[in-house]
Amino acid sequence: MMRTFNLLLFTTLIFNIIADEYVIEVKTTNLSTAKLEAKYKSTKYLRSILWKKFSLDKTDESKKKYQSCWNDFIINKSIKYKIENSYLSKKSQNTDSFTFVFNYDLKEVKNLNVSKETFLNFCNKNKSINKNQENFEEFNYSEVVIDMDEI
Repeated sequence: MMRTFNLLLFTTLIFNIIADEYVIEVKTTNLSTAKLEAKYKSTKYLRSILWKKFSLDKTDESKKKYQSCWNDFIINKSIKYKIENSYLSKKSQNTDSFTFVFNYDLKEVKNLNVSKETFLNFCNKNKSINKNQENFEEFNYSEVVIDMDEI
């Protein structure tokens, strides 16, 4: 019995050392609804940070750049992946809300249908598009209005 407990404790400690966590607060009094919303929010959060799985330069400035690019990249895209050893657990309960903790490790993400190269190509291409749009906005033009009754 003691050996099982020690093994469980050791596994929990190891997992907590290598895993990240995301705290989710759900405003509701219904536990079933809270669980569904917490699961939705944890999935949405994980999808929004999957770019971090790629080995990229993660200085503060580049994190913002990559996050912004990823947000544009995932619009209307089906991002498929499988994550193992992730846990969603209830942390606390108040009279009007529940707090959940989502534990995950991006190293456990498998079968991601997006490659690092595809993502970086999109970012580089998107950067040049944004420059062209800025140049277009600087261009002065005049508006011509034609009244069909005068023709």
